[in-house]
Amino acid sequence: QILFSGDMSFHSTALLKGANPPAGKVDTLVIETTRGSYDRPKDSTYQSEVQRFLKSLSTTIKDGGSVLVPAFALGRMQEILLIIQRAKAEGTIPKETPVFATGLGVDIAEQMIELSKKSHHFSFAKQAMEGVKPMRFEIKPGQDFEEKGIYVLGSGMLVEHTPSFLAASAVMAQKENSICFVGYCDPDTPAGKLLQCKPGDYFNFDGLFYSTKINCKVDKFDLSSHADRADILKFIIEKDPRCVILTHGSEASREWFMDN
Repeated sequence: QILFSGDMSFHSTALLKGANPPAGKVDTLVIETTRGSYDRPKDSTYQSEVQRFLKSLSTTIKDGGSVLVPAFALGRMQEILLIIQRAKAEGTIPKETPVFATGLGVDIAEQMIELSKKSHHFSFAKQAMEGVKPMRFEIKPGQDFEEKGIYVLGSGMLVEHTPSFLAASAVMAQKENSICFVGYCDPDTPAGKLLQCKPGDYFNFDGLFYSTKINCKVDKFDLSSHADRADILKFIIEKDPRCVILTHGSEASREWFMDN
């Protein structure tokens, strides 16, 4: 028997139920190792990171700023919109706070509304998109958004010439604004480079011929859709496979699993 994990998480998120792998031992296990190079901080959980994320959104909105949330189109954007919708219903975020979304993730959200009616693995009702506005204005570097709100835009790593990359060039100079990363950021991408900067450093937007001082708040929240390395290691040992094939992880991540 061969078992292929794909990207796997044992904890449930706002959008997806946790993985429920088939029981019994297997001969060959092909498994991801994305988070093999680091541990989740002590006392940090998915839920605690969601609460920290919502607190950051609430603070920025109350301070009169806008929040940019760069998000992957498949899964992460819908998850963030769902978290925001629930927070509005609970009063954690003011109900009148404008929410904007654009990119492929909006089209995927429409598909998910229909698919969730037929699946018990995830839930994404049309209520999650209520009040979400499309962006109908041009984004210009250095020109802050006139309408303050939460902007959930495509490209979780601020890849050049994507909506989130352009939006970052608009909001970064204003101290009341925030940029909140909610997923993995490769060190060589604009998002990874921004996270390595300090407040007050200058950031270059390659291709836009624009550079600005980092005055806004920049933070990262661990809402990963990948299982922690300790959980994956436990899973491997329980499966007791004759052969383990380690995939989808850095060399350091794969080496940690090999050693352990």
